[in-house]
Amino acid sequence: MNALVGIGIYDISDAQRLTQAPRQTIRRWLTGYTSSTGVHHPPMWDPDIEQSDAVALSFRDLLELRAIYAFRKRKVSAQLLRKAVSRASEIIGADHPFSSARFRTDGASILLQLDREQGEPELVNIFTNQREMKTIIEQSLRDVEYDGLTPNVWRPMGRASGVVLDPSRSFGQPIEEDTAIPTATLASASRAEGSVARAAALYEVPRRAVSRAVKFEEWLSKAA
Repeated sequence: MNALVGIGIYDISDAQRLTQAPRQTIRRWLTGYTSSTGVHHPPMWDPDIEQSDAVALSFRDLLELRAIYAFRKRKVSAQLLRKAVSRASEIIGADHPFSSARFRTDGASILLQLDREQGEPELVNIFTNQREMKTIIEQSLRDVEYDGLTPNVWRPMGRASGVVLDPSRSFGQPIEEDTAIPTATLASASRAEGSVARAAALYEVPRRAVSRAVKFEEWLSKAA
């Protein structure tokens, strides 16, 4: 367990709700799979946590999943994405290239470079222009803060929400930013006590903290 401290840990249900990627996609990308024709496909990238029947993601894995899935939703093939992840890793020098700060700023040019190197014009032709690629990258990594090139804080509902995912706190689970209490805890207390005010009094926190947690958990449940 000590090896997991500071990197965040999420199960497949957490990842599905936070990224909206299908559970089967998450499992295949994290563990690899064998197709019906007998072809084995390795994991999309090298995950931080050794996988078993119970799929687990680190914070970096979670953001890598989110960024790659943004392209998959735009109909980029999984095969092409695998090539892009592999080569982008070499170019950036990181094992989670799509979630790095450099990909956020230089991602469009990196993808264009990969296209020229591998002779895969379909990668560029999927998009109308370089600006569209840049928009997809920025949207998939917005509200993320970095320590150098490495992501270290994510605000899934935006900066005004007051809710963060920080791998150094509460194993990366969503917390109310000012109190550092998990949103699930505060929202559960609000339901059990029958009001935001009572839950706030119980935990000796501002009502705003509980309201933020409730709003976030409601948003998360709709994404499930």
